[in-house]
Amino acid sequence: GPIPNLRGYERMFGPYRWPRVGYVLVSFTGGAMEHATNIAYPMFAVTGGLAYETLYGHELFHHWFGDLITCVRPEEMWINEGFAAYSEALCQEILYNTDTVDAYLDYIRNVHRTTLKNIVRNDGAHYALDEVPQSVTYGTHSYHKGSIVIHTLRNYMGDSLFFGGFRDLLEHFAYGNVGSEEMFQYLSQSTGLQLMDFYDGWVHNPGFLHFSIDSIVAEGGAQYRIYLHQKLYGAARFANSNKIDLTFVSAQRELFTVEDATFSGEFGEVVVSLPFVPLFGMVDYYEKVSDATFDYTGLLVDGQSLTGSDANCTARLAHFPDTVLVRIEHNIVSPDQPDILPDSIYRMSDNHYWTVNLGYNPAAQTTPEGAMQPEGTLTFRFERGSTTGLDFSLSQGYEADNMKILYRPSTADPWRVVHTTRSGSPVAGYLKTDFLASGQYALAVGAPGASVRERESVDMKLYPNPAGDHLLVRMGECGFSGRLTIADASGRVVKRMRIEGGEAEVNVSRLPSGTYFVRVEGRNGGGVARFVKY
Repeated sequence: GPIPNLRGYERMFGPYRWPRVGYVLVSFTGGAMEHATNIAYPMFAVTGGLAYETLYGHELFHHWFGDLITCVRPEEMWINEGFAAYSEALCQEILYNTDTVDAYLDYIRNVHRTTLKNIVRNDGAHYALDEVPQSVTYGTHSYHKGSIVIHTLRNYMGDSLFFGGFRDLLEHFAYGNVGSEEMFQYLSQSTGLQLMDFYDGWVHNPGFLHFSIDSIVAEGGAQYRIYLHQKLYGAARFANSNKIDLTFVSAQRELFTVEDATFSGEFGEVVVSLPFVPLFGMVDYYEKVSDATFDYTGLLVDGQSLTGSDANCTARLAHFPDTVLVRIEHNIVSPDQPDILPDSIYRMSDNHYWTVNLGYNPAAQTTPEGAMQPEGTLTFRFERGSTTGLDFSLSQGYEADNMKILYRPSTADPWRVVHTTRSGSPVAGYLKTDFLASGQYALAVGAPGASVRERESVDMKLYPNPAGDHLLVRMGECGFSGRLTIADASGRVVKRMRIEGGEAEVNVSRLPSGTYFVRVEGRNGGGVARFVKY
């Protein structure tokens, strides 16, 4: 209700400066309007229940941002409305957060996903928050993008500096106006934290930033070098002084987080110390940054699925004797475009792709052929029937039968086609593959019969896995001959040899501990599999 919110706002942003909290009811058909000491609510919003409690909190918070200070010009309305929209999440934090429930993050997560999906559809284009055209002053940018950028700023600064800095700012500019650049200059001076790079990357820059791990390279001992990549969704330039959390997953599904990995520009690298051999890493697992991704994580056992409604992807685990951690990341930026596309592929998506990672213990159960791998399916949704759909431009001039899925195990591998079956309507259908494996996936269009997966589906087993000094590679086709390569997690080839007669014993004693990929290619097909060297 209003009193807990009022006390919570005061704890966070300083005292309420007005002589009373007053309300009037009006016959609005929608929305509300704050006036200092007299908030106007539509009569329909007073129900005796909690259906409109975020509206109550929003308008009350305008007494700090909008009344006590206000934006210097309408193009910077995010200072008024972005903070008021952010206060809706603060209401959840003040009223409902517990040791086991993060109502604040649940609310922010929903705003983030809705904003990513609809911001261009609603406002027509991407704009910098401090240069929003007056035609969309009260649009998605000022309200919702403003609120999630404030969430990102709070985590960038930490609670102590964030709330302390804004209490100082509200005191300094009380009963006056302030511009975005001036705000960040003052906060930098007040807190001692350099914030102008954040301003330039998140406020004075249109669109959204995107961060990913390109590769993980063992440096020896417990040290790993993490190569980072920044991409852009509708943004004009790369941001500097980025701070992101990196969370790593072990074979036992343990998580270890390195906080505030810092880098600038498109590419960066950090060296971290980890307590285990990482199977993979995740950027911003705890959702501190409102970047250009839809992320979903779940623990699955046989028969269970992880469905990300905004990920346009479902992973189903069909068979594995242990729990599997599944991570789906729907990245709203271009996948890396290859110099040469796979055979019979005409184009691949240039605006979104998926990263799927599986965290499981390869030694959970072994057979005479080696360690078991998770079996299951991945189903990807395509949207080609609407001009606002992600896949409209990719699919123009092609039929639904031309829609394909490309896959690569790591950023150093070439893209290849996986076999899929299509269902649903031709304009918003599904592509399903029984190829459940970690890696990157992207939509493409190609010849209806194109499927490298069918040509390369020779069965391959690795054992023991994890491996010590030796690894046996056995192909399902006993007469198989071809080339065998082993690459580390960064994609760097560390061993090459021939495989003859369908089997090869590989000396891996000199390889550092870590995750590796075995690729076998021959005249009759090939395959890719992963193993862990301990």
